[in-house]
Amino acid sequence: MSEQDDRADHPSDRDAPAPSPRGGSGMIGSLAADPREPRIRLASGAIVLAVLLAGVGAATFAALITHRIVGSPAATGTGDATAAIDPVTASLAGSLAAILAAVPILAAIQPWRVRAAGTWAAIWLGSTVGRLLLTPIAGLAVYSAIPGRTDVFLLSLAGTYLACLAAEVAIAARSIARSLAAADANARQPPAS
Repeated sequence: MSEQDDRADHPSDRDAPAPSPRGGSGMIGSLAADPREPRIRLASGAIVLAVLLAGVGAATFAALITHRIVGSPAATGTGDATAAIDPVTASLAGSLAAILAAVPILAAIQPWRVRAAGTWAAIWLGSTVGRLLLTPIAGLAVYSAIPGRTDVFLLSLAGTYLACLAAEVAIAARSIARSLAAADANARQPPAS
């Protein structure tokens, strides 16, 4: 009788899935992480601070550029100053909408939790898609509440979105690289005797 026949006769093994060559459960679509994969935590405080600073910086830059190039309807004598809001205010509103979309997405991914390194890649990709969808919705909500210059509002919204995304990517990538380097260094150390 072969070893495989012995396994098939054991009652606890009849319904169990076949072992996977990767060491997983053998189930298709299993989300179990490889136990050898390092578990890391992102620098959550640094990410949130960087996103907020990038958003405020982009908002300030957009407001200054808008004021310098466009000016205000009341100051230039163009348009009815009571019909629309000031272009600088529209610019700041666009930046505010982008920041309001970035912060909840960051809170949703919970960067302070410890997860497998590969899991963070999927979570970050999902959060980027979520922010890409949430930013226009937040922009529409803010824009519909205040009439103003569409071009200034949209340029500020897009610029702040990109600034926040760049800040998040820079901090998260550095955090992941440091964590993986530390995990690699720990794995190379000989076990204590």
